Amino acid sequence: MARVEKRGKGTYRLLVEGGRDATGKRIRHTKTIKARNGRDAEVELAKFVTEIEAGTYISPEKMTFFDFIKQEWTVKYAVNLAASTQHIYNTYLDAYILPKVGHLRLCDISTIQLVNVMHEFTLPRLKRNGKTEPLSQRTQSYIYNLLFSVLEIAKKWRLIPINPMEGVIRPKVDRKKMEVYHSQEAAAVIEALLTEPRRWRLLIIGALVGGCRRGEKIAVEWSDVSFSTHEISINRSITLRKKGIIYETAPKTESSIRIVKMPEWYMAELADFRKEWLEEKLLAGKDWKGGNRQYIFHRGYGVPYHPGSATKWWNRFVKRHGFKKIRFHDLRHSSASILFEQGARMKEIQLRLGHKNESTTSKTYVHLTQEMVGASADRLEFLAPKKKSGEL
Repeated sequence: MARVEKRGKGTYRLLVEGGRDATGKRIRHTKTIKARNGRDAEVELAKFVTEIEAGTYISPEKMTFFDFIKQEWTVKYAVNLAASTQHIYNTYLDAYILPKVGHLRLCDISTIQLVNVMHEFTLPRLKRNGKTEPLSQRTQSYIYNLLFSVLEIAKKWRLIPINPMEGVIRPKVDRKKMEVYHSQEAAAVIEALLTEPRRWRLLIIGALVGGCRRGEKIAVEWSDVSFSTHEISINRSITLRKKGIIYETAPKTESSIRIVKMPEWYMAELADFRKEWLEEKLLAGKDWKGGNRQYIFHRGYGVPYHPGSATKWWNRFVKRHGFKKIRFHDLRHSSASILFEQGARMKEIQLRLGHKNESTTSKTYVHLTQEMVGASADRLEFLAPKKKSGEL
């Protein structure tokens, strides 16, 4: 026997009875759900009956954290996330979270258990490079956020009464000081890039001068380029390439979809590179793997670079030429720094970098604005009154 019982506004209880256990007690399965109306609740009841009959239903009292992740959260929640996000979540779950709490029953996980788990991540552990160190602050923070999010879903689905992560203190993440290249340093970098392969030169300069994120630049195709107006359209990002699968998403935010105008000298070299690109594709013939996609920056046969490849090349280049070490992403910040130095307005920088609003730009580059305030004061030194003869 199966039926739906209305419990409250938008809340229903599913009840399925059938047979008796070894003691002669009638077996009853119940499940509380959220539904818009009785008809939707009946649909969920049919699914509930199917799960019970197929033997795939696990009652909340017996469900382990591992069961919840693999049978509920993954197929009913994570499946709606971007493929790249799913990959990252699964990586962290398999490497850090499931080994610690996967065996625990979902309803028995306590706050103090999670406090202890998060504390373990602060202790030194052996890494692949042979060094013994705790997990980075950023990794600890990511684990915290993922655990909180997963258990919050379990709470919303009424599998647990409270989220036990609510009492766990969020790991502290020290904000690293932003390192950038200023005008003269950037000019030296571009000069050194003249001795490097053209595809890498154009990719790096595109990030430095165009203020593009790594994944945005790698995802650019020839159809995004307008040579007549010297503009490049930024409308997608490659976040990962794994086992032949390219994880392509929309840029970080809606405001990140933008048009970036590039200098004439850059566009001229890009036009020369396009001729080389077309020749390379023609020579590849049937071996070309890019299909109809025309990724400008690819590792061969039309397959775009893995984002990590750009970072590795950049790090080797910096070391090879003895430049100040900054992250690949800091090339984007350097672009803002140079624009500040050249007197660009905050609004102009906001639009070029694709920030949602001007306050985001101001907050991100507050140290640069402070530097500029100091520089402005220095420019006024010429107004200092000249001392008269005999004055101290």
